[in-house]
This record gives sequence, structure tokens and C-alpha cells, in this order.
Amino acid sequence: MRGRLIWLIVGALQGCDDGGDTTPAIDEAAHATLLPVSACAPCHPRQAEELRGSPMRYAATSPVYLAMQQALADVSGGRFTADGPDANRCAACHAPVAAARGLVFDGTDAFAEAVTPDDALTCDLCHRVTGPAGDGIANAAFAVSPGASKRGPFGGAVASTFHHSTDEGAEHLRSARFCGACHDVRLDQPDVVAGEPFGRLENLFSEWAASPWADAEHPQNPLRGQPGIGGLHDGREGEGEVVTCQDCHMSLYPSRGFRDVVEYGAAFAGVDPASLTRKADKLYPAGPAAVPEDGRRTPRRRVAVHAMVGASHPVVPFEDKVGVEAHCATATDAFGGPACVRQRRDAMLKAALTLDLSETPTTAQRRAPLEVTAWIENVGAGHNVPAGFSQEREVWVALTVTDAGRTCEVDLDCEDLVEAPRFFDDPPFGCAVRGPDGQLDATLRPDDRTWRRRARAERSGVCAAGRCVVYRSGYLIDRDGDGRVEDEDLRHELVEMDAEAFTEACALPGPDADLRSLGLDQGLVLFTNQFQRLAVDAEGAPVEEENAHWLAPTAAPYVPGPDAPPVLDQDPAERRSPYASERAVYTRHRYRTATPGHPPPVANPLEANRFFDGNALRPFEPRLARYAVTVPVGVVGPLVVEARVRFRFFPPRLLRTLAAREAARGTRRVTEATLDDFVDVVDMARDVWTVEVAP
Repeated sequence: MRGRLIWLIVGALQGCDDGGDTTPAIDEAAHATLLPVSACAPCHPRQAEELRGSPMRYAATSPVYLAMQQALADVSGGRFTADGPDANRCAACHAPVAAARGLVFDGTDAFAEAVTPDDALTCDLCHRVTGPAGDGIANAAFAVSPGASKRGPFGGAVASTFHHSTDEGAEHLRSARFCGACHDVRLDQPDVVAGEPFGRLENLFSEWAASPWADAEHPQNPLRGQPGIGGLHDGREGEGEVVTCQDCHMSLYPSRGFRDVVEYGAAFAGVDPASLTRKADKLYPAGPAAVPEDGRRTPRRRVAVHAMVGASHPVVPFEDKVGVEAHCATATDAFGGPACVRQRRDAMLKAALTLDLSETPTTAQRRAPLEVTAWIENVGAGHNVPAGFSQEREVWVALTVTDAGRTCEVDLDCEDLVEAPRFFDDPPFGCAVRGPDGQLDATLRPDDRTWRRRARAERSGVCAAGRCVVYRSGYLIDRDGDGRVEDEDLRHELVEMDAEAFTEACALPGPDADLRSLGLDQGLVLFTNQFQRLAVDAEGAPVEEENAHWLAPTAAPYVPGPDAPPVLDQDPAERRSPYASERAVYTRHRYRTATPGHPPPVANPLEANRFFDGNALRPFEPRLARYAVTVPVGVVGPLVVEARVRFRFFPPRLLRTLAAREAARGTRRVTEATLDDFVDVVDMARDVWTVEVAP
């Protein structure tokens, strides 16, 4: 095998020429199997180097993926193992090369021990795709053609002695459906509310297809009627109006826009930068797609960025992490900017949302509620936020109201300003919680003194950065004392996980529970979607009487049409968010979530019969997060209101549950070190507002 691989690489090194008028001699036998990335790197070094830092490169070997696949297999009764109906359901997209070579997950560690990074998304796999399979949506619905013919997004490829180049399938590579083959994921279990025979585990492509970005004629498409970029779309896909997955995730967006490119004319000759619109900010590098060995000039064209930046960053074994981090420190993109996936990922997250506090009053009265009004809008993502595995991607509002006129050294200095902890006195009967010894104790009631003392501990952190905190929500507390908060769970619910069963042993409303469905504008605003399990009858239909008390608040909100009165008194114009269009005034709605204390979401998707996606932020639909903050008598003022929309791509609770399972099995792919090394929090948007306190 080693000798064959060396032969392939040598052949690749010899095969990069422009072909002239001769037909290259191709060794067809060399392409009998899918090739590793190293076979393509000699002629395409830039693309191979970008892929090296991408999460796509490590999709097959990600410790989190492997641990999650194992957990689902263990609790599915054989459904996700070799003989089950969902065999390789995960591997078909995470490890498609392994699946193509016949490796099937059998419920043991053999699969994890056999896969390598070259079993994930590789150059040869994607560039052998000829088009969609079936309806082309979900669960690896793509067709791969064997052989030496490789497909790129454009015709007129430079000839090579290593492989053929064909125009067949080129249009598919340019379309969003190419990505949708894996970025819609469906489980064969019905959604009893949507009435679909499958559950939408991941819905990225469908969200994009329903968004204004995908429809050149959509009245809310910001690029409607605008010209495209010459040489990029050339009249296809609605010219410049439709923004595909590739236009954001395989371009220089958002690290580079045309305003940053000094030599713009050289990259796109004949295009007037002044005529370009927002689509132009998603620029692609221009240059040769391959490096010919003889040094002759090759056509300049659009060259996709193969880092394929998304919401996450690579979660890889430590030895690979060192290489990825070194790559981040040294690599540059085509225009000299940083090529590190993590840096670009952070920039992409920050470009997605806006946050506006300008409708919050500028003055407040003591003993009276201050109505803090935060508008959040998804203006830069071509799909919902969060997206992908949106039941685990955490996106929330962190709000802090601080007494800026008063200093403190310890929490006791702010004691007169502190509100009582928000907590429920009557949680579900029989829910077990941990006792003083740390063990689950079904007899310990959350309303006893031990639980009360635990709730009062939430008052810690009242003195922060030398100022008294009047109100906070969406906060993280360093409860394990390691000096970090990124690895701590949010406090809107208190959940004990049964790691063996991969389910909740106990779930109670926490001190930061969202009370809006009870008529109180307090608590956490969380945009993460949910797996839910509803009560159903013998025919599988939801039982209204049993579900009404918690299903109704999460139903889709009423959105008035353009002729309806303004929502929430958003006229006159001076009260509108600077980010809101005329149309947005009529599409705002309150943030709503499930009633606290009633049946909680489930962690295991295999237990769900409803795949609720109503929490996420849809494109160009501003959402209101309102807080009623009682102004204490003792404040000095002014009050400073800071709001942030924060993102975390895995909740610590899930990773710790996987770590517990891994420790019990002796594999330890996910450990506490995984949280320390990889889990971070990114502030997607931020705004600050000052409120004077009347004498």
C-alpha cells in the first residue's frame, strides 16, 4: 500500500501540466479507490492546506462524533449498528470514504480504530460527485462516479496526466443542493406535530431554501434586482441575487470584502467595485486552480476556499490539534489574511446577527421596573441561527444591568441591591436531585432547606469588576473552580443526566428560568431548538388535553401582515431599530418558550416525536427579548445595560455525559480536557445602553 501511495503522489507531481493539444495518458487503475488528500496536494497545495484546518477534514475522527455515534448505538436497541435500519446513518456523511470502502459501524470500537481523516470529506470524494441521488436532500443523497474523471465547478479545466477533467456535474457543485445532501439529516421517526414521517435532526439546506437568500424574486431578498459579479455566477442562480452555501462558506466571507482588496481590478478585470452590492462582500480568491509543473500560465478563475468555515471548529485528538493550531498561526489566504478556521469562524458568527437596545428608556425611577428592550435580528446567515445540530448549538442573550455610580470590593457591598433568586417552589413531584453527598436522592425535595441554600448561592458574583450588578440573565458561573466559565452550563434549568441511559434523570427549572410564558419578563432568552416528546394516543396523534399546558406557548407566533397596526407600538419611526427595514416592523414578535416546570425537552433524539425549531432566529425576522428590571432604592446611577448574544457549539452537559460514558467503556475519547481545549463562547453581537436614575 505504501509503495502504491508513493506511486500515486509521484504520478500527481508529474501530471500537472496544461496539456496543450495532446490527450494526457491516464492510469485508470490508480483511481479504482477514493484517493487520500495527499494525492491531490502536489497540484492543488492551496486547497489541501485549507482543508487541513477544516472541521470537514476531521469529521470521521472527531472524538465527539465517535462518542455520540456510540451512545446512540448503545441506547437504540441495535438500530444504529451493522444489522440495524440506521447502520452508517451518521457515517454516511461523517465518514463517507469509510462507508464507500465497506466499513460499517458494528457497535464496537473497531470502527473508531479503523477510520482516519482520509475517511471524511476528501478532494476525491467531492470531485467525483456527479449529482443528487433520489430527491437529493438529506442523509448523503449524492451519487459518486468511480474512475479518473474529476469534476470542478467550471468547464475548461487544465488537462492533466493524473486525471481527466469533465464538465459533467459541474452545475451541481455550484448549487446549494450539493451541500444539502448532508446538511439535512432525517431520522425515520415521525414528527407528530409537523405531520411528517421523519424527524428533522438537521435542517440546514431546507432552512436556506425557505429563506429570502435562496429566492431571487423574494420581496425580502436584500439583493433583489442587483447585478452579480462577473465571472462568479454569469447569470446562473439568479445572477448576484441568490446567495448559495458556497458563497459564504467557501469564499473569503467575512474576512475579506471588495473594499479590503487593493488589487481588486487584477482579480476581477472589468468590474466596477462601485456597482457591486452586499453579495460582492462574499468574495472568492482569484487565481489558478492548479499549479502546473512546467510553470506555464494557467487561467485565472474563481477558486473556492476549501476551509469550509462553519459554526464549529475542529475537535480533534491532541496530536492533530497541535498541527491545526500551528497551521492557524502561520497560514494566510490568497490576499494575505489569516486562513485559520477558528478566526474565520468567529468572524462569521459575528457577521450573522445584530443586537439593538435603543428602544430601552434613558431614565428610570427607583422602586419601578425598567423595561429593557433588546431586538435581535439575523441579517447575515442564509439559514436559521442556530443551525445544523440546532438542538445542541447554544445561542442566548446575556444581559447585565450594573450600577455604574457605585463601586464595590465584595458581594456584601451590594447586598441592598440584590433581588431574591428567581426559583420555583413547586417543581414536578418526585424529581430526584443530588443530596449533600452528591448522589441522586429521590427523597430530597427541591423546596427543603438544602435546596434553598443551593439557590441562594446564585447570589455570588453580585460585585463584578468593582461594580454592583442589579440584574443578570444568561450568566455563567465558575462552579467547578477551574477559573473558566466556558465549560459551565447555563442556569435556566437544573438537569441531572443518567449517562448510562443517555437521558435526563431529573430536570427542574433553574434560577435563570424563562418566565415570559407566565407573564413575567425575566429569565433566560435561549434560541436553541429542542427535541421534545409529546403524549400521543394509540394512533400516534398528540393528545391535546395532556399537551396543551406546555405545547401552546411554543406554537408559531402570529405575524401580522403589512396592513396590520404596528406591532408593540413600533411607530413613530424614531423608535425603530436602526437595523430594521420597513418590512421588519410588521414581522417582529415576542420571544416565547415552553412553560417552566412542565415536561422538559429530551436530550436523546431517538426519544423525540417532535423536532421543534421555533426558537431559532430566522433570516430577517427581528425578535424581541424584553426584561422588567426592578430598580432598587439604593442605586447611585447611572445604570449600564449590556446585552450580548452568545454562541457555544456544544453544551457542557452533553459533553460531560459523553465523557462519563466513555470513561465507563475505557475509551476516553471525550474527557474533561475536551471541554477545556475546545469549548469556547463567542459573542455574536453586543450593545450597551446607559440609563440615568431620577433623583
